[in-house]
Amino acid sequence: MNANAAVPMAAPPGSQRYPALDLIRAFSALSILVFHVIVLARWDTFPDDGPLLWFRVSFLRVDLFFVVSGFVITLAALREWQRGGDARRRFLFKRVARLAPAYFVSSVAWLMFNGFDVVRGPDGLFQLLTHLTLTFGFFPGAISAINGVTWTIGIEVQIYLLIALLMPMLGRWVPLRAGLFAVLLALCWRLGSQVVQLGWLQHDPGEVHASLWFWSVQAPGMWDVFGVGLALALATQRGWIRSLSPARWVVLAVLTLLYSTSLVAVLWENAAHYWSSYFWGSGYRSFVVLMVLGWLWLAIAMPRAWMDAIPRWARYPGKISYGVFLWHVPVAQWLIRHTALTEWTLLAACILATGVVAAASWHWIEAPTMAWARRRTQDASRDPS
Repeated sequence: MNANAAVPMAAPPGSQRYPALDLIRAFSALSILVFHVIVLARWDTFPDDGPLLWFRVSFLRVDLFFVVSGFVITLAALREWQRGGDARRRFLFKRVARLAPAYFVSSVAWLMFNGFDVVRGPDGLFQLLTHLTLTFGFFPGAISAINGVTWTIGIEVQIYLLIALLMPMLGRWVPLRAGLFAVLLALCWRLGSQVVQLGWLQHDPGEVHASLWFWSVQAPGMWDVFGVGLALALATQRGWIRSLSPARWVVLAVLTLLYSTSLVAVLWENAAHYWSSYFWGSGYRSFVVLMVLGWLWLAIAMPRAWMDAIPRWARYPGKISYGVFLWHVPVAQWLIRHTALTEWTLLAACILATGVVAAASWHWIEAPTMAWARRRTQDASRDPS
């Protein structure tokens, strides 16, 4: 009998659907797209105050993706473990089937668009091997070499391996302790990385910016935002988190929005000191945990009547958000090189074109491979992701 079977559950892991998660995915993908259009188009006049300031700050929207990933991946792992048998193999097989096909296709397209320069260089074989095996996240020279935004996929793979390793004990973890441990682990990892590079080795922050970033985003350094999702998944599995009343949900939404707005403003004002300060480079990310906790809680504790009222068309952008993430940079690059669109028109064109390509990716690549993976593992249940 599996150890997890003794854990009381309100429902089997993954049986409850949370359509609001698709809204968070869609917003995160749109935010990442807008940020990269600003950067690629050198859009210096994009507003740097008010609500649009959100689109100026890069990593916060990635953290939204990771907290959602922590939630759905934990439920998927718990479900596989309760099924018994070769749970780790099924879990990893499905996760790779979810990520890899669309990633490979978009990477080839990116390489074609950029003349295959990355794989023609002196480390071309290294780049090919690390990206074909999805191990590029472990290497500073490879993590963002092909379609740079996909560095998160390399970190996701690291986290999948950790979850597979920890799968036998996941169901026994106390949610609050798991969340607090995740925050402490990530904080110690990021702080330790900075202490070694800035303190012991006396490196200049400006010269080792890339190295500081690389070590901060390795799986232990991202475990806090992922761990928040993991902890909420465990709490949901045990029936500890239920739908809020409309009034309480609105109060939580207002508080989360105010906190997020303040967080973005403070970070923007202090961006110049980010890597030169232990607080900003390490400790500040712990405050981000509260933000992503709030947004995820809003999604899974939304009043049931409101969840049921979310139309399918409103959820669709979330369904194709992975494709939006993969394809928006090459689409933006193509538009910038081959058109003379003004900034706002460029942004609108990029959103429209990326949406079309992402929809094709979903229907022709992602959904078919996910269905194939479920058939291969003889799983008739629905995957929560």
